[in-house]
Amino acid sequence: MSRWLISVILLWAVVTNILFAVPENKIESVMHQKIHAISDLLKEKRTPLIKKKGKIFALVDDVFDYKTMARIALGRTWKTLTPDQQQLFAKKFERKLKDSYFDKLKFYSDQKVVLKGQKKVKKNRIKLYSQIIGKDDVYDVVYKFYKDKKSNDWKIYDVDIAKVSMIQTYRKQFADFLRHKSVDELIKTI
Repeated sequence: MSRWLISVILLWAVVTNILFAVPENKIESVMHQKIHAISDLLKEKRTPLIKKKGKIFALVDDVFDYKTMARIALGRTWKTLTPDQQQLFAKKFERKLKDSYFDKLKFYSDQKVVLKGQKKVKKNRIKLYSQIIGKDDVYDVVYKFYKDKKSNDWKIYDVDIAKVSMIQTYRKQFADFLRHKSVDELIKTI
């Protein structure tokens, strides 16, 4: 019985790794599928937006590395945090990113997302270029991926929107906040 259970657990681990791993040559196609699935969800008129939220994040959570994003956004201060503070900050930062993204979804009105190709900028860094095309405006969006050394997966660690880094914007805001207040106060406010 225990061998059977171990076999099932190992099979599950292999299958989940295959399902969630994003190899370098599949980044664009995986993102294309995810973006179009999100677009289809947003076009559904009968599903309330709050229900769409959970479905959307279920689609993207496996490609975003929220902890790395939190670490970069906090900069050098990250190393001064206890492991518990790091975990709490990362969780709250993830929630902040998701809430911010969700707030922007309320303004969705059939914009089109077009992927424009990917470029390897370093051996462990890739940029995926895209555009959001609306009725009156076009916005360039660049998804920045890094290769996770532990899992060998490619994960998003930042997104540039109209040439502005989302994570660097938070980093500047957090640095300004920390000039006058404590890390604990920052964790409470985010």
